[in-house]
Amino acid sequence: MTTEVLQVVSPDLYTDNDSLLLDRNQAETICHSPPSLAAVSFVAKNEQSIGNLQDLCRACGVKAASFVSDLSADYKCWLFVADGPWREASPVVRHRRLWKNRPSLSDSLVKGIRSEEVEIMIGNKVRYAGLVEVTPGLTDQALEIARTDRACAIIFSRRGDITNAFSVEGIFRIAFTSVSGDGETHLDWLALAVSLCPLGDILMRLSGQFDDRDAAADLIATPGNLGLPRKT
Repeated sequence: MTTEVLQVVSPDLYTDNDSLLLDRNQAETICHSPPSLAAVSFVAKNEQSIGNLQDLCRACGVKAASFVSDLSADYKCWLFVADGPWREASPVVRHRRLWKNRPSLSDSLVKGIRSEEVEIMIGNKVRYAGLVEVTPGLTDQALEIARTDRACAIIFSRRGDITNAFSVEGIFRIAFTSVSGDGETHLDWLALAVSLCPLGDILMRLSGQFDDRDAAADLIATPGNLGLPRKT
């Protein structure tokens, strides 16, 4: 059965919309002059069973990725991966780092580029982050990771330096605004959007957890990078 996916355009995420409402006042604490942000969302209704959300989310994500490809063939799709909460920087933790704890993203499965594992330290606590190029054979897996792991995200970028250690660490420090609570392991989408979208990046935010009624893939970027009219 074909999944019906609805496309929704939200030209201003700082006002009421059907994609993702962002707080302009909060954005101004991150950036003195926050960029205009818009979204193109792909939504599928969960009209059958809760277990169908994974398939619905995949359908939305595939539509969103196709939309970006149509915008420009220069975009590469990346999965940003971070590990869990801060841990003691023990020899075992520092040996395993990131990829050894992500066997599904091993060298044998990743056919594209995979960045180095970037180590981020606070005192004697450590976390790791990295980027994996989402090639066609990795699409389903990347969408499922981004849907279920709130420390991971899909980023479309034309930047040639996005995988260097400085860039990966920069994404991590933007994405995680706290060393405790939800902010420790849940991405800060506002901070990511305000910081990365002016660089030309497009973020994909996936929703479709066990208690959600719908599945969706939100493409977040400046209006121009989504092919929408710029605000005057």
